[in-house]
Amino acid sequence: MLVALFMSNVEHIFGKGNQILSMMAFLLLFVISASVMGLLIFGKPVMLFIEGQKKPAISLALYTIGFAILILALVLAIILLV
Repeated sequence: MLVALFMSNVEHIFGKGNQILSMMAFLLLFVISASVMGLLIFGKPVMLFIEGQKKPAISLALYTIGFAILILALVLAIILLV
């Protein structure tokens, strides 16, 4: 939600004439967001996999990705129905 709020107000924050700064802020925000989500989704499964627990690692990764897809589907359904 904070990322969406930031992106919708980027012109008010940086002004219309400062497109380079706003593009740099967007790219940095995207990289940080992707890094955090990567750690949240794959951090524990990688640790389990390194410890030799391959089946639980794969299961956890698939369940986490599936749950994220389910949340995305619910959000899209709410957006389309409203």
